[in-house]
Amino acid sequence: MAEGLISVAERLDKLRGLLSQLGLDGVLLTQQANVTWLLGGRYHINVATEDACATLWVTQDRVEALVNNIEAQRLADEEELHVDQVHVYPWYMDEARQSQLDAWMAQPGGATDHQLGLDLQRLRMQLDSDRLADTREFGFLLAEILETTCRNVQQGQTENEIAGILSMGCLRQGIEPIVNLVGGEKRAIRYRHLLPTRDKITEYGIVSVGGRRNGLVLSATRMFCFGPIPKSLSARYQAVLRVEAAFLAGSSPERTVGDAFLRGMTQYQKEGYEKEWQFHHQGGIAGYQSREVRAIPESKVVFQVNHLLAWNPTILGVKAEDTAVVTDRGVEILTKTGNFPTQTVSIGDLTLDLPDILVR
Repeated sequence: MAEGLISVAERLDKLRGLLSQLGLDGVLLTQQANVTWLLGGRYHINVATEDACATLWVTQDRVEALVNNIEAQRLADEEELHVDQVHVYPWYMDEARQSQLDAWMAQPGGATDHQLGLDLQRLRMQLDSDRLADTREFGFLLAEILETTCRNVQQGQTENEIAGILSMGCLRQGIEPIVNLVGGEKRAIRYRHLLPTRDKITEYGIVSVGGRRNGLVLSATRMFCFGPIPKSLSARYQAVLRVEAAFLAGSSPERTVGDAFLRGMTQYQKEGYEKEWQFHHQGGIAGYQSREVRAIPESKVVFQVNHLLAWNPTILGVKAEDTAVVTDRGVEILTKTGNFPTQTVSIGDLTLDLPDILVR
């Protein structure tokens, strides 16, 4: 296991408590989000897959793993896969894998993580205190890579080149850039998801990253401008920062995601952009997926202390995004360095220093 055994034991206790609550004796974990939540580490080969490269069978007194012979030694050596028993099957014998799965599921009182999707999501979403310090360090590092990329961009570079710089910075630090978006002035006013192209950036750009480390995903966006920021761009960016602050102000313990969403919608209206929220999702609760809960006005999910937040409002040509954590004293921004220009934004009782557009 890639983390301390005590930490894993605490998560096992939570999982076993859920099984008891549901009257179950065992659960089959196949999804990467659930396996990495429980064990930490890298349980994937293809970064785009949802399935883990190890399947876990968790009961009240045992944890067993099923892995193929390609991955068994790596997981033991590099991801510290320490469970009660590891079943290894030849990669070319699907029947051997299926036989073990059938044996587990033949036991009474078993369920799969697909069947327990929402229950497991609730466990995953509340970040354990032992992971909070590591997540703060991860957030700083991700922001540093993103901001360094923006500081080093050269006028006339292509979006693809900038995305490559961002990707290299992440991978050097053991972070997988599972979302890597770069767009210049031509495309930023047309699209919300800026998958990079060969277009050259000559005026301003938006760079967004979703970085994954040990299964946890943090997100952030920064903007840069070559020369003075046009007044219209600055006005829209200041407006989107206030919308982001409104979302964050509404993300307090015991309030619902829907409450926060409505507060953000109200701020869009105050800024004169009443319908902009309709053109792009606004983010929500983050975790072991880029968004564990994608916010909508009707959401009844209740914020809890140690929930991760990643709101990402947009207005035509501008975007604001950082990852924060809910605390009993408000929200704490995690993706910050203190080395990037900021604007002080106040919404109600909440005052935040949020990233400004970097002038190059």
